[in-house]
Amino acid sequence: MNSFFEKYSFVCRWVAAIFLLGWLLSIHGGFSKRDYFGQPLGPDFLPFYTAASLLNQNRGAELYDFHAQIDLQSTILNSPQNYLHPYLNLPLFAEALRPLALLDYRLAFMLWTLLGLAILTFSAQKLGKHFEWSWLGWFPLFAAIAYGQNSFFSLGIVAVCSWLWVERNSPFRAGLVLGLLFYKPQLMVGLVLGFLILREWRVLFGVGMMGGIGALLSWIFLREETLNYFRFSSEQLPLLMAVPGAPHTQFFDSRGFLKLLLPALSGKFLMLGWGIVLLIAIILFWKWSQFSKSKNRSQRMAGIALLIPWGAPYLLLYDWTLLLVPFWLLSVGDFRNEKNREEIVGCLWIVALLSYPFSQWMFNHWGFAIQLAPLVLGVFTYRFFRKE
Repeated sequence: MNSFFEKYSFVCRWVAAIFLLGWLLSIHGGFSKRDYFGQPLGPDFLPFYTAASLLNQNRGAELYDFHAQIDLQSTILNSPQNYLHPYLNLPLFAEALRPLALLDYRLAFMLWTLLGLAILTFSAQKLGKHFEWSWLGWFPLFAAIAYGQNSFFSLGIVAVCSWLWVERNSPFRAGLVLGLLFYKPQLMVGLVLGFLILREWRVLFGVGMMGGIGALLSWIFLREETLNYFRFSSEQLPLLMAVPGAPHTQFFDSRGFLKLLLPALSGKFLMLGWGIVLLIAIILFWKWSQFSKSKNRSQRMAGIALLIPWGAPYLLLYDWTLLLVPFWLLSVGDFRNEKNREEIVGCLWIVALLSYPFSQWMFNHWGFAIQLAPLVLGVFTYRFFRKE
């Protein structure tokens, strides 16, 4: 990836400049609470801010009440909000954001954005890289900024975990840091399975300990909210992912791919398809870890990180920001088939930008779509895990 950005840095920087300029114009420089198209400023930051505001108002019992959320969102935006941006994360995440919810929404979003860029820079430095503006031409990263997503927190957690495991040879501390990712548990599946295959028991012990600490704190200080979350995640959350209006064209995972290709498939068959794809990825990783000539820890961590998109039962386009970790970890000579390395990475860069609108067009015109992003990432993953 670094080689690709270096070779095409001029193009990437121009794309990044166009993205940022267009976005700043559309949000009126951040002075308005809605953009040019009437959407909320940082639409995915809005539910985070809403949840933290509910806690600040001692309304934790309504944390997963959609009526309370949309009413408060209308108040925050000073205008009727007819489309709900739901809060889906754990109560502890909302608790951590309570200081931001004390500020004006626009100021809070600005600080949130700056914090995300700071985490991006810090994460890159931990893995021996320097922040470059050309990275903002990587559409998932730009989308994380524009949407106000929490992807940079996930990136920082995985990057620091990688640094501790690779550079510091400190598996227990790496596991403790990785345990913080339980705020987005779907991202944990591939990582935990990767460390399990490598028999990194100290990492897994650290993950379990941090998860236990988080669960204990949540139970002690946010008991009612925690119970409501488990009810919500078991009863309502699966239905949200299956409703006809769900943004399936923004899903960059195997389950979303199958849903777009065969819209009539039921949830059980989609989960079966996801399980089969995950099993294939795990087998490839296991064979590679067993028979690879190199025992380089950077390569192994890159391989573990490549399991994230295949382990997650659902993954949106901005979650592809996490692919920066394996890209950073891989040096020029680490990726097999050097002959086609830049071409494959270039395809990843392009489909990250075009896959969503292209699949949306296909779905609108044909009633089904082929999401290109998972296909290209699948080729990249297969070629990386191919036995030497």
